[in-house]
Order: sequence, then structure tokens, then C-alpha cells
Amino acid sequence: KSAHGLFRQDRFPVAIARSVTMTEGELDALSVFQMLGSSYPSVSVRSSSSARKDCQQSFEYLNSFERIYLCLDSDEQGRKASQQIAALFDFNKVFEVKLDLYKDANEYLTKGKEREFKSVWWNAKRYLPEGIVSSLNEFRRILDEDKEKPSIPYPFGSLQERTMGIRTGEFILVTAPEGIGKTEFIRRLEHHLLKTTDVPIGCIHLEESKSR
Repeated sequence: KSAHGLFRQDRFPVAIARSVTMTEGELDALSVFQMLGSSYPSVSVRSSSSARKDCQQSFEYLNSFERIYLCLDSDEQGRKASQQIAALFDFNKVFEVKLDLYKDANEYLTKGKEREFKSVWWNAKRYLPEGIVSSLNEFRRILDEDKEKPSIPYPFGSLQERTMGIRTGEFILVTAPEGIGKTEFIRRLEHHLLKTTDVPIGCIHLEESKSR
């Protein structure tokens, strides 16, 4: 390990190449360097728990590269460490190598999947926190995976036209000024469900009289 906290940092001078690849282990850093034809700098943090601190200590070094490729382990600890590292640098500088076949780069090498690794490395996209969707391909995948939910039509034509009915897993808030008819709207909906469907419903009307 170098005195700066990053394994192999001393092997690659500042800004020697356009990019540097960051891994979570020494073997992974060596594996990345080999699989990319020994042409691109690769360094490693000491561990996922020390990743942020290691990169803070070597901030100027890492920031000298135009791109920083995050290639940490594809487990919870690796994802958390990637998020912490990415937060240190400009958004446009950080790219994520999404390992989809194996946990780390060394597994790709030992199992003879150099071509597959190079493919995911060359296709790395700018790092985005989990839950952020930004590409058309991601939109298509989400929509393709989305299953149609059964729906029950509203007894009100214009509302039905605008909402396409009531679906499971959705929360509906009915709000309006006092006295405008919110309770009557709910009563009508309850009556409609009871008369036209076999869907069980539960009602808690806190302001209704017992006789009502």
C-alpha cells in the first residue's frame, strides 16, 4: 500500500491518463489493470468501511483525472462505499462500473470473463444514487416490468375518465372546503363498491352519528 491510503497510487503519476478505476481490493485493482490491457490506472481503497477517508486523503490525486470509474464490490457495503466516494467529486467526473455477473473484478478475471468485464467498463454511465432513473432504456425496462393492476371504475364518468379507476396499492386523498360534500362523495363510493363488486371494504367515519 502507498502512504496515501490507496493501493497502487504510487504506480500512476497524477493525471497520467484520462481516467482512473477505483476498486475495493488489491486483487481487484490488479485484475482491472490486467483485463484492460495494462493501459489504464487502477487503484484500490483499503476497505469499504475506510473508502471515504481513503479518497479524502487522496482527493487531489483522484481529482486530477478527468474520469473516476467506481468498480467496487456489487454488494451492500460496496454500493454504500460508492455512494460515499461519489459525493466527494463533481457529478460529471464519476462513472459507475456495474458488475452484473460477479461480485468483483477479480472474479471476472479468474472465471475467464475478461471480455464481459471490458464491456461493462466501457459502457459505464455517470454515477447516480440508487432510485434515480434517467435513461430511456431504464424507463423502458421499468414499464416493461410493470404489471397491470386490476381496477374498479368510479361511479362518476369524468373522474373515471381522468383516473382510470381505483387500483390496489394506491392511496387517495379527498380534500375540499368544509360543507362541499366530501362525506357524500365517500358514501356514494362505498355504496357503489358494495353494490357492484365483491371487494371487502372497511369504513371508519369518525364524525358520523351511531344511527347513521
